[in-house]
Amino acid sequence: MLKVALKFFYPLLLFFSILFPGHSFAEKLNTDMSGSLRGITVIGESSEGEDYDSDLVRLRLKLTVERANWALNVTYDNEFYYGSVLSLTEFDAVRDISTDNLWNLKKTIIDTDEYFWTHSLYRLNAVYIRGDATLTIGKQGIKWGQGRLFSPLDFFGPVSPLAIDSGERSGVDAVRLEYYPADLSKIEAVAAFGKEEKLNSYMLRAAHNLRGMDIGLSGGKVRDEWVVGFESFFDVKGYGLRLEASCRNGVGREDFCMSVIGADGNLGSKLYVAIEYLYNGGGLGTETQGFDYSSEVVTMNKNFFGLSTSFELNPLLYFSMSLIHDIDGESGVISPSLIYNMLPELDVVLGTQFYLGGSEGEFGDVNDTYFLLATFYF
Repeated sequence: MLKVALKFFYPLLLFFSILFPGHSFAEKLNTDMSGSLRGITVIGESSEGEDYDSDLVRLRLKLTVERANWALNVTYDNEFYYGSVLSLTEFDAVRDISTDNLWNLKKTIIDTDEYFWTHSLYRLNAVYIRGDATLTIGKQGIKWGQGRLFSPLDFFGPVSPLAIDSGERSGVDAVRLEYYPADLSKIEAVAAFGKEEKLNSYMLRAAHNLRGMDIGLSGGKVRDEWVVGFESFFDVKGYGLRLEASCRNGVGREDFCMSVIGADGNLGSKLYVAIEYLYNGGGLGTETQGFDYSSEVVTMNKNFFGLSTSFELNPLLYFSMSLIHDIDGESGVISPSLIYNMLPELDVVLGTQFYLGGSEGEFGDVNDTYFLLATFYF
């Protein structure tokens, strides 16, 4: 019943997003419009040994309408691809705009050998706040977990630590209820719906700060598997220590657990360092072409070490580097980058990803890439 109601909810949201700003009671509304223009250029070599260049331009427009304790959020994207990457078989994954979500809110405008243009509703949701409770209905981004590079508890469209466009979270069609029974305490329920029953997820999470330590428990069903999870965070002399784990009853595979332990903090005034160790008991033992993400992290091997650092060269320029080492397969990836806040509204990132190791490793058969990312906010 809830899934059917959500399916008819999106047309109503679109109707009201158009109606509200021009309605006669517009003076009672708080309306905010913003956006960004992002360009991403990637140069690399395909799995078949072909050199390629890839260019993506994304125009993102955001509309937020608030009235009393209600809010409507709409984010509309146009994405335009060009470059020799369009001729590669790897680009077929981009051309396939199908989704596991309840509604496919992405459509293709142009698909040729030279250009590929899509538009989509990246976010479309309504928020209702009453007292200590917040209800969000619609397409939304949901992040659970404490990990900096890896997170066994990030069930709703997790982001790979290797993603160049790392701020992008695909989003899920969900009903989410957040309740704050006391200071530093939270109870959360999420029902996320897919186009098939086996793709639905129903999860509960409770978090509380106990004498300075954040502790969280979660459980429920992620797609067709039952899951339980635990997370904790505490501060020791300015350094954060994290632990999180989840266990699944495998469907079509053995039961397994994943866990992450990590620490992070500032060393001096300019250097930030985070380190993590990931154990993935569900490692497939077969080639995955680097990390693959759906409702979990999917890897070939089981043991990984991660390092992430950021150093302030000056107030406008940062050097950042991440490293992931596949302990079992003796392979790894190093990703250094420079981040320049060229203008208050313009950020530029220049970076690369170097893959090391043999074919038995997680990253040995992945080719190096070089990228330039620029974002203008308005």
